Amino acid sequence: MKKSKSLLLVACVGLAAFALAGCTQPASTVGPVSIVEQFQQPRAENAAFKAETARVALTYYTCEDGFCGSTASGTTVHLGTAACDRDWMGRRFVIHGDPKGLTYTCEDTGGAVDGNHVDIWFATHAEGRTLISAVGTMATIEFR
Repeated sequence: MKKSKSLLLVACVGLAAFALAGCTQPASTVGPVSIVEQFQQPRAENAAFKAETARVALTYYTCEDGFCGSTASGTTVHLGTAACDRDWMGRRFVIHGDPKGLTYTCEDTGGAVDGNHVDIWFATHAEGRTLISAVGTMATIEFR
């Protein structure tokens, strides 16, 4: 008899009307249901976090071309500096597929940088070509 009651309990878990089937516990307190519910409905902390991404044109500028000084925000160019649209100033992002996995900061602007376009600073053309070779001239960035 105990075996059939266990089977009945499992059947009750699958039924919304647990009392009609003779179950003594509401379905929400039975272990397997809570596990299933976790997969069916996103947790509050996961639902609240949505990574903001953008598809952008990707270019680079270098010290070799004379861009070795100050940025529009007043910092000196350094690894991780990006020229972006003025609306993105101060925002940090990563580039999907970046072999170095760097985090970039929008600290600079440029005459040709507008909208969904980021221009990454490098000391040399070789460094810039490495990024473009790995990622391409269109990339997805994720703001942090």
